[in-house]
Amino acid sequence: MTTQTELLTNLLQRLNEPLARYADLDRYYDGKQPLAFLSPEAKTALGNRFGIMSSNLPRLAVTALAERLRVTGFTGEAADVWPDWLRNDLDQTSGVAHREALLLGDSYVIVWADRAGRPRVTVESAKQVAVLTDPGSREVVAAVKRGEDTQRKTTEAVVYQPDEIRRLRADQQGAVANGFHTIEVIPNP
Repeated sequence: MTTQTELLTNLLQRLNEPLARYADLDRYYDGKQPLAFLSPEAKTALGNRFGIMSSNLPRLAVTALAERLRVTGFTGEAADVWPDWLRNDLDQTSGVAHREALLLGDSYVIVWADRAGRPRVTVESAKQVAVLTDPGSREVVAAVKRGEDTQRKTTEAVVYQPDEIRRLRADQQGAVANGFHTIEVIPNP
């Protein structure tokens, strides 16, 4: 097994591990959680009057907090980043990152440079991105983003490392860990 294959396997395992937990959290957020407890007496008294019973408090809790986490500007040495913030639509999409962080416990952004050398920032779903960190420094040492291309009917993945960015493809949708081949390697300056 090559080092790149081991790295890809580790990253994809890290990406797959929390998916069941994320699905549970999404169900609670959507108000589709299973009924936790209804006493036998209550079941008898209610009969078939309630098909589905749920109290959607998780959505209220997450939304109430996320709505209050609005970045309105920067001060001090960081004040000059506001034009880049607006150019990347982060005034709109940062709310998505906040909601995912509150709902799932994870949230990601990918930062790169556009052709003019300006920062390009995208908010990414925790369901599509995972990172490996150095246990001592907690610094990110590698990351992966995986998604499906519905037109090509493929699964695409990008592995980010300090020295290179590797684009991969599996010739099937829903590829979880196997069948990826390298499409392109880009130096990461």
